[in-house]
Amino acid sequence: MKKILIITLTLILINVEVFAHKQDMHQHITREAFELLRMSFPVNFTGLDEMESYIGTDETSIPGAVSVVVGHGLVVSGVWIEDEYDIVEHYGIYEIPNYNNTPPWVEDLLFGDHDANRAAHTTITHFWDADNGEETSTYLTDTIYWGELQHTWEFTISENSIKKNRKYISGDYLEREIFPDGCYLANTYPPVMVMITDWQVPGIVNLYHGIGARILDSYLDVWGEWHDDLYYTVSIQETRKEWAYNRLGRMCHLLQDMSVPAHVHCTSHAGVNGMYSDYFENHEMGYHNNYHTWTSEEVFTEFGGFIDPYVHDDSIYFLTYFLNQMTDHYADGKVNGDDIYDTIPGLQSVISTLGVPTLTSEINDTNCKQMYDVLIPYAIRATAGLMYWFAVETDQIDPLPEPVIVSGNVSLIGGNGDIENVSIIFNPQNSGSNIELNPGYDGSFSYVFSYNRFDTYDITYLLNDYYPVSLENIQINENFPNIQLPDITLYPIISNNLVFVSADPQNHQAFHNIQDAVDYLQNNEGGTVVIEPGTYTGEKNRNISWNGNQNHIRLFGINNSTIVCTEEGSYVFKIINGNENDVIRGFDITNNNYAMGSNSAIIINGGSPIIRDNYIYDWISCAYAYTHGGAINITYTNDAFIYNNTFENVKAFFGGAISCSHSTLEISNNNFINNTSWYESQTSYAGTGGALYGVNCTINLHDNTFSSNESYNGSAAVDLSDCTSTSIIQKNTFTENVFVSYEGFGEPCSALRLDCSDIDVSYNKFINNHKLCGVFAPALYMDSNNIVFNNTFIGNDECMCNEENSNIYNCIFANNDFFGGGGSFEYCLEYNTTYQYSLPEFGESCIFEPPELDPVTFQPIWNTTIMSSCIDTGDPASPLDPDDTPADIGAVRAVTHDFHLTTAEHDRYRYRSIPVIDRDYMQQGFETTYFFAPVEEQTQYFIIFDQWHNEKIWEYENGWSGYQLETLDSVIGYKLQTTSDVEIPTSGRTLAENTQVDLVAGENWVGYFVKKSMGIQDAFQDIWDHIESIYSEDWAWESPGIPSSDNGLIYGKMYIVRVDEACSFVYGDGTPVPPKERGMTEGFYYVEAPTYSPINIESLGDSTVVEVGVFMDGECIGATQVEDFPLQILAFAPEGSRGSGDITFDFYYGGRSYKPAQDYKVLNKETGQYFNSKLKLRPYEFTTICFGNPPTPIKFTLSGNYPNPFNPITTISYSIPTDGNVELIIYNIMGQKVKTLISGTQPTGVYNVTW
Repeated sequence: MKKILIITLTLILINVEVFAHKQDMHQHITREAFELLRMSFPVNFTGLDEMESYIGTDETSIPGAVSVVVGHGLVVSGVWIEDEYDIVEHYGIYEIPNYNNTPPWVEDLLFGDHDANRAAHTTITHFWDADNGEETSTYLTDTIYWGELQHTWEFTISENSIKKNRKYISGDYLEREIFPDGCYLANTYPPVMVMITDWQVPGIVNLYHGIGARILDSYLDVWGEWHDDLYYTVSIQETRKEWAYNRLGRMCHLLQDMSVPAHVHCTSHAGVNGMYSDYFENHEMGYHNNYHTWTSEEVFTEFGGFIDPYVHDDSIYFLTYFLNQMTDHYADGKVNGDDIYDTIPGLQSVISTLGVPTLTSEINDTNCKQMYDVLIPYAIRATAGLMYWFAVETDQIDPLPEPVIVSGNVSLIGGNGDIENVSIIFNPQNSGSNIELNPGYDGSFSYVFSYNRFDTYDITYLLNDYYPVSLENIQINENFPNIQLPDITLYPIISNNLVFVSADPQNHQAFHNIQDAVDYLQNNEGGTVVIEPGTYTGEKNRNISWNGNQNHIRLFGINNSTIVCTEEGSYVFKIINGNENDVIRGFDITNNNYAMGSNSAIIINGGSPIIRDNYIYDWISCAYAYTHGGAINITYTNDAFIYNNTFENVKAFFGGAISCSHSTLEISNNNFINNTSWYESQTSYAGTGGALYGVNCTINLHDNTFSSNESYNGSAAVDLSDCTSTSIIQKNTFTENVFVSYEGFGEPCSALRLDCSDIDVSYNKFINNHKLCGVFAPALYMDSNNIVFNNTFIGNDECMCNEENSNIYNCIFANNDFFGGGGSFEYCLEYNTTYQYSLPEFGESCIFEPPELDPVTFQPIWNTTIMSSCIDTGDPASPLDPDDTPADIGAVRAVTHDFHLTTAEHDRYRYRSIPVIDRDYMQQGFETTYFFAPVEEQTQYFIIFDQWHNEKIWEYENGWSGYQLETLDSVIGYKLQTTSDVEIPTSGRTLAENTQVDLVAGENWVGYFVKKSMGIQDAFQDIWDHIESIYSEDWAWESPGIPSSDNGLIYGKMYIVRVDEACSFVYGDGTPVPPKERGMTEGFYYVEAPTYSPINIESLGDSTVVEVGVFMDGECIGATQVEDFPLQILAFAPEGSRGSGDITFDFYYGGRSYKPAQDYKVLNKETGQYFNSKLKLRPYEFTTICFGNPPTPIKFTLSGNYPNPFNPITTISYSIPTDGNVELIIYNIMGQKVKTLISGTQPTGVYNVTW
């Protein structure tokens, strides 16, 4: 497929001066930010060494490079080149924003070539008006002058600075490269020369780790044609870090731009041809060179260290918003500063020190220097915070811990010394100066250690005439939030419930083996054993056991302390009858692949202990047949927890890593890698469950990864038998597991085998599981009926065997070699799978097309060109997805979005709005025919039209036709008519509830896009005084009537609103009301017309009437059920009748009982009296009638004046139940009489008085 490149010349009027900080300033901020980050860590800390090697000095682009857009693989290069090339949105690289119309003289004067386009537009994504939220667009405008001519240009783009940084993080963009002299793609035949390439790329963290690849999306050849038909990938392994640090520099640049007022106010500042030039930006390099150069040391001393992004659950938002809103305090030359901001940690305390927001009139050299002295240091601090975020997210460092309080006590045994003269010297082993303390009179002392003083200390207690006592290798770090040193006496001091184990025999303040520490706690009511880093082996570091019925033990390995156990017949830990207070955490455990007889690394017998955060590897428990669980063997437990462990290269007969029986347990968030159920070729013994084996269990197996596990019988990964129906297998990933060969035990399976019933199997991914023999070995094998839904099967040698015909729904089956077993498949997607054995029964609800999934995450793709058919198309009876949309098909849910079902019934005109539109992804999401395409299979005829008579029509014989209604708008409303009932499902995003709605004087068709139903007074509170009437498909209301509880607005409907003048409003935030809709009546049938006439009935004179129908010339044109008075009938006079036919009424009493009712009276609105008159119906004009005697008010009422009394004219309504004297007097707020409006006798009735 080819796309012709259209090279568009663009304005150079925005010039390179639109840059925020000068590029040299960006590089200075970046270098100082890293040095500031360094200061928060110990001097000898090595975790930032790699980053330091990639910071750089003043590198920019690479001279002579084939591709010009990337630059050096250094942070400062990325900082520089972000102002040169927009590789994310491609502005300036043949992409331009949509300008307003430009006069010819501007085109002649200012249109440029490609370099001008790049200079003009590269940085237009570097703005963010955070006051309007993260999703706000960027609007830029200015006026250009030439001689006596001038022109105001403007454009709006959806992108902004924070959105762009999020794309660098997620990789959700096509990265563009330019090759000015052309470049041949390597290893292509015939050779392919490209000028521009667009690549799918991993996000910055995956890029750093080498996860994924660069995948060619499209390219421009030397002939100026685009191609997207070449599958071409480039490994990122060799250059992954250079690319990642370069992108980090680009992210730093975008963050630093938030310290320029013009960029947070979205103030264009091109500075040429009479356009606005920003004073602060133009002078900052002068301040830097001649006034003050901010260094990391000064920033650290005067303002503090880096800004910690992890104080907020959205780190990137926090850093960007924090800096943005500080900058928003200051004015630029066009926009005043303000202090309107959301509360986030630390922001208020900083802004409160800045004084009153500055004004545009105050922009001068003095004020700009004051801005410089605040914004540059905070830009350095925020950039350091972003670097810290990157180091943490890429696993280079751990998050900084809280300071540690170290306390202790020293006592003197005899002697004449003064305890307050004791010197307690903390001597760091690695770096830094000594810390010297003196205890108080009682011998106690304490000291707060910040992270940059974390170290391993030798502590010496010195006092004249006393022997010194030393504590060696005392670790002060984040693993000990509060450290209580042992009391120093002639004897070692041991805490009763917290003991330490050290592998260093010279440390006399700790146990030297784990068994002694456990024994000590067993004799002292239990507690915690902290095992310091080191390798532990030998007699007392194996076969360690305790009984939770006596005391509870918590074993915490620091930095994954290593236990090596190579003695035959041994285990490492055994817990008997433990509970959640019995914990094994943070160990590396191995036997170096030494065959150990029948024992596992950890044995659990009863109770509910916790095994977490361990790495058990290279462990063999297979010297004899029928061993269970190489890593963990679990029997007869109750609510045991196994989570966040890694099991790698572990072997046993049943369950290479874990075996469990007769237990209730949760196994979650573990990694099972390359484990094997044992096969002994000499004896032909072969087990099952390469990673996990379970029998007679209640198991919650979720969020685990099973990869590259093997088996010679049964299942290569998980084999479960006779487990209870409350078991759950959910959100697991099975990938690259291999069934090796069949040795006659159990049904072959490459991933998950279930010999259980009624188990929930959902949201699991079965990807590329294989077999190496000729037997049928499906990824999922089920002997019994189970509950199988929302799973994804891709690329498996064999997909599924469903022996007992389980009902399966919402699953994806794609590119699997074979599919065996029966069953009923509904709402599934099946593509490119070969059937074998019994044919699966895919129902009519299933989809047979490519699933369109992300190749890494397997999330359904939704972008400008593709919308996966898996989105929102699952079983309608399924629970809603977490975003309250219909269930997706497959294991991974689509991006968070909204969903709405628009309905229309035959013979009715439906008033509808379109609140949900695909606003973000599909390019045709707003198109009328795209939106209403589902009607093509549901009806012979369908029409939608707006109040200006723009329409779109579907006819089965002729397809789509109509006039001008090409796109849809959620703000306005439409009328729909169809010959058959239709449902139109829509996935997208609901229009923001705070969207302003603009009305013209007179009639407006308004869409209601607020999800909760609201009464009309609450909904239209902004413009209530201007509303004359409101018409819906369910009811009608006119001023000055008092709205009833039925007058509520319903999400997705259209309302005709008449106002007395042009006005604007935002829907209010009132109390939700129950939605109430007009149903069709039982006794009357009528066909709706495009318009109606509302008839209000105040009374019937007959309490037994069930329904009332209105007729024109003998044909029913509307009806209503009799409920609360007044009743309202929407009368649909036939088109062309002009409402002049003979109007009559019928009463319906239920069954088949009808009675004509023509004795009605019509209300005169001016007098409040009823009189005999013939009805004439006019579209959307109200008529009030009654049958029998006119209704009598039951009490005195005085309604609120309408509109409010500040208007020139206001109307006051009141009613009186009996004849009598009436006075209506107006008083002012002081209680003084202003005017008497009514004074005299009036009969019973309802009255309106205008004043």
